Amino acid sequence: MKRLSICLLGATSLLMIFASISGGQAAFAASENADSALSQVPNEEEPPPVESLEIRTSYPSVLGKANAEFEWEVQPFYTGSEPKIFEFSINAPEGWQTTLKRQFKESEPSVVAARLLPDRDYPDKYTVTATALPGSLPEPGEYVFVLEGAAETVTGSIELTAKVTEKPLDYELSMVTNSGRLNTLVKTGEENTVSIRITNSGTGTIENITFNSTKSEGWGITFEPDKIAALEPDQSQDIDVLITPPSQTISGDYGVMLTARGDQGSSDSVSLRTTVQTSTYWGAAGAGIIAAVVTGLVFLFKRLGRR
Repeated sequence: MKRLSICLLGATSLLMIFASISGGQAAFAASENADSALSQVPNEEEPPPVESLEIRTSYPSVLGKANAEFEWEVQPFYTGSEPKIFEFSINAPEGWQTTLKRQFKESEPSVVAARLLPDRDYPDKYTVTATALPGSLPEPGEYVFVLEGAAETVTGSIELTAKVTEKPLDYELSMVTNSGRLNTLVKTGEENTVSIRITNSGTGTIENITFNSTKSEGWGITFEPDKIAALEPDQSQDIDVLITPPSQTISGDYGVMLTARGDQGSSDSVSLRTTVQTSTYWGAAGAGIIAAVVTGLVFLFKRLGRR
């Protein structure tokens, strides 16, 4: 009887210990589940990316002579949520002309707008070119060009610099009549003077300027002076051209070509229409001959009439 009581007491103790352990694990599991449920709160919506345009180039500054073509390779990087059409423009210094074209598409027209896709790792490349306007070579120095792109409120720009190292020399002669007219009156058997102005319109000195003419046979044309040793840039000199038609030249229009040529390969010409007038001497002589012939005929008729 005593042994049975001890066994029952032990069994009861074991049951109480087991229940205590099971209850603790259940409580721990319930606590863990509650914490997990609290941590699973729905995420808020992520804000849209900030829109921006960045124009990049590996070489923002290039060197060249004043008459060179300056080029830059550029890439527009657009960050945003949807494609946009960007309008592009180039702000250039005075005396320059510029173009923006897709790379390797030189035959296409200049780009004024382009549709850009957002967040492209390798966007399309474009080429910016700048050249001086004809007859307006820039002086040595730095010239800054600003490429800008804009779509609604999104804008971006980049500065591109052309460094002009030197201004090449050019040689250009200009030959005009002082009166501005390309026709003149001349008299046969006399020296007729036409004034010509020679101008160096280039940037380098022109040396050993000589003159020649193309004219009808028998005409005499001389230049005073017959040579100019040197003519500085933007400098002018007047010369006289003496035109002498032969005495027997018939009245009418004749062509005369005058040419100036320098050592540096520059030249210019003037084509003159010369209208020939008979000299007063030959006019008087002709009148005298006619009068003599008429007088002789009258005398002859009178003499024959008496017979």
